[in-house]
Amino acid sequence: MQDNEIKKEVTSNPEEQVKKHPKKEMSFLNKLKYDLYGMFIAAPWHISMVLLMVPGLFIGLFMGSHITAIHLLPSGYENTSFYLFILILLGCISIFNGFSFSSKRSLFHAVFSLVITAILIVFAILYCLNFIKYGRFTTAVVGSMICIIISVLCNLAGSIMNLFFIDKHLEKE
Repeated sequence: MQDNEIKKEVTSNPEEQVKKHPKKEMSFLNKLKYDLYGMFIAAPWHISMVLLMVPGLFIGLFMGSHITAIHLLPSGYENTSFYLFILILLGCISIFNGFSFSSKRSLFHAVFSLVITAILIVFAILYCLNFIKYGRFTTAVVGSMICIIISVLCNLAGSIMNLFFIDKHLEKE
């Protein structure tokens, strides 16, 4: 019973609610709440798309922390910057794969996101192991490792969610 009421609230236009209740003004955040909730109820595969976008955006936003952490490593750890490059590249590919999966929802894109996630996990482990081997944990190193771990976990969750939202009735590409 409550779910039907919530769906009616979500599907109703926020401007109409303001007209019904003139004292209640809809703020931007309330409108955004209704829009996001309605979008995720109507198309739940968008949640996996957002989760697949996290690695590319999150690693890119904290690039300064990654670069600072890599500069602290001595000369034997040059491959760490290559691992970071691969992580950024896989994050960007994951963003595009998330968009394409949300529009097509095919098995190919779900499996492709799992392959990207597997490669991302391998390079994230190699990236973090270089810092663990060196053993000097500054705030930049810890921040960089936390960022990479959160990115990998979000990508893994999004890839697993993709498997549940495959649409077998869509036409083949």
